[in-house]
Amino acid sequence: MSGGKQTGSGPWRIPVIWLIAGIPAVSVVVGVVLLALSIAHYDGLVADDYYKQGMGINQSMERTARARELGIDASLRSFGDSLIEIRLSSNPEYTQPGELRVSFRHATRSGFDQAIMAANLDQGIYRLYLPPLPPGKWHVEITADGWKVNRILNR
Repeated sequence: MSGGKQTGSGPWRIPVIWLIAGIPAVSVVVGVVLLALSIAHYDGLVADDYYKQGMGINQSMERTARARELGIDASLRSFGDSLIEIRLSSNPEYTQPGELRVSFRHATRSGFDQAIMAANLDQGIYRLYLPPLPPGKWHVEITADGWKVNRILNR
């Protein structure tokens, strides 16, 4: 009869027990982390009015075709973080508008989207100031007078 404790008899000393208990524990931790990330970084990619947006594609294509008819082309130039210059070229018979509506849409994060009016400084040169855009791929939509031009801006 020995009165001492046995050191190797507890279930916590068996590696298989740790494996069996560890898998659900790790799953719970990963689930909580993913839930926290999904709440903190809502992407908002699904639209409630997807049917109307789908029907609006035809209008969008008509506006792009109208820009082609008028010979409208736009080039973007970025100066620093907040100044964007747009050079607009068109057929000579088209009178360029006094201002353009410029929409910046982030490729993956709709929360960063912005729409700003750009004023005509000189014949075909428009400038706009906006808050610094986060890095990434930006879809730029330039519209006025029933036409639309799309460009990509990489930051």
